[in-house]
Amino acid sequence: MLDVTGLPDWVENLNAMSLAVKQEMFRAGLFLAVGLLGAALLARLTNYLRLREFPRALIIAARVAYFLVLLAGVMTSLHQMGLPYRFLVRGLLLVVLIGSALYMMLRPFMPTLPFRIGDVVLAAQIYGKVESISFLYTRLRTFDGKVVFVPNSKIIKETLVNYHTTPYRRVDLDVTIRYEDDLDRARQVMVEIMKADERVLEKPAPTVFVLKLGDYGVHLGGRCWVPNLKHWKARCDMLELVKRRFDQEPAVSAALPRQEMVLLPDGGEARPGGAAGREG
Repeated sequence: MLDVTGLPDWVENLNAMSLAVKQEMFRAGLFLAVGLLGAALLARLTNYLRLREFPRALIIAARVAYFLVLLAGVMTSLHQMGLPYRFLVRGLLLVVLIGSALYMMLRPFMPTLPFRIGDVVLAAQIYGKVESISFLYTRLRTFDGKVVFVPNSKIIKETLVNYHTTPYRRVDLDVTIRYEDDLDRARQVMVEIMKADERVLEKPAPTVFVLKLGDYGVHLGGRCWVPNLKHWKARCDMLELVKRRFDQEPAVSAALPRQEMVLLPDGGEARPGGAAGREG
């Protein structure tokens, strides 16, 4: 006959073991969740620091804190499940050594993107600010508020312009004046505007060139250098000042496209002539 006298004790021990396992699993899950939450918050902090262009040392510190918090959460969770810290440390060292060796072997064959989070770039014909970089996509925010996900494979294959690789950037002030206007006075006004702006560098000195003798006017190009981050605002401000100053100058004004109508002397039909610098 089957002996069941020890069954209650066996069931009680099984329940105790099950309860202990549940407690260990709960603690392990709790530590893992806390570690992941802390790492996610630090990742957001790192992206914030990059976008706001904080000192690089502070960004590196945030990255290190991210990895430490994530590692602490994972190792504590595994320890709660019964794995000793000595075993975890040895396993971590082994993973680091193998990972470092693989990285050094494969690094020359791994394509890299020539920008960082926070840079303003022209990638795949899209002009915007880099918000995040993943293994497959780069997220750009354009200056009209759109969020664009550009495949990294497309960025690597096409020409890319990074506007943050140099501290200074040239401002191009291109305007057109009429042929009958005072060329010297127009150049003088543009140079005065550029020199008066505190954002413009003294060297190289601001200058104005005659770029082209166009169909309806003389194309002038003002050139000066400003800090990279102030380029867009400086250009807009100086173009506005050029327009206002030209409006006040009696001998200078902006040229407008126009055509001449030539009347044939034999009474034939009128035909449009080429665009000219003077009205007929």
